[in-house]
Amino acid sequence: MFFPVPALRTSGHSLAITKSKLAATAGLLAAALLLAPQPTAEANTTQAHALDSAERRDRLVDVEGLGRLSVDWQLGDKPGKRYELDNDAFPGWLALRNRTWALTADGAERCAEHTGRDCGLDGWERFLDKVGGKSRQEQMKAVNRFINKVRYREDSANWDKKDYWAAPGEFFATGGDCEDYAVAKYYSLKHLGFPEERMKIVVLKDRSRGIHHAVLVVDWDGETLMLDSVDNRIRPYKKAKHYQALYSINETAYWLHAS
Repeated sequence: MFFPVPALRTSGHSLAITKSKLAATAGLLAAALLLAPQPTAEANTTQAHALDSAERRDRLVDVEGLGRLSVDWQLGDKPGKRYELDNDAFPGWLALRNRTWALTADGAERCAEHTGRDCGLDGWERFLDKVGGKSRQEQMKAVNRFINKVRYREDSANWDKKDYWAAPGEFFATGGDCEDYAVAKYYSLKHLGFPEERMKIVVLKDRSRGIHHAVLVVDWDGETLMLDSVDNRIRPYKKAKHYQALYSINETAYWLHAS
């Protein structure tokens, strides 16, 4: 399982998050991403390291035109610095959002042409209609259970790529890995009327299993609730002591949680 790590650019200066820095502070990157840091003055401000261009090109997703730093967001014991999301940030996430035909039941035919099989969008729409009248808490529980029934499958097996963020239709057709579960839950709740600013996909390190993982979190009734592909319960994120956040993202911004 591979997750992109954001490299940042602001005011003409490149900033990045490195494996060695995160391992020393939050244990958030896999051993395969070990990088040699080159500290800069800017890195002290963002708690990151600058990488040379070759490392950044090979290891990181470049984020050009970084927006201004604004409000922070506390995720468990990890505060996150908020950055505006632009069209160059996280290309896998942007490409997913542009595949609108795989986000609604209206795109069932095109989705089937793309995946070579029924995408299950009609069934997804029927499920969302069925739970539409329930309370928000019940909707979150139902969505978590519904999405968790989809089979797990690595991106390399589905798409012959190291990392591919699948839209819900693609995910229902082929299965997917942990960020695909989180994405499908995000769009399910969005269709049910949950405000997108209350939802974030969190990429993290699962210290108990020694792997990277992704979950959806929802800020609701004063708590940050977690929808996890390995747990059908809805639990407060703060109770998952074995999780350490790397970054979180929604359709308007992303947050870096490394300390």
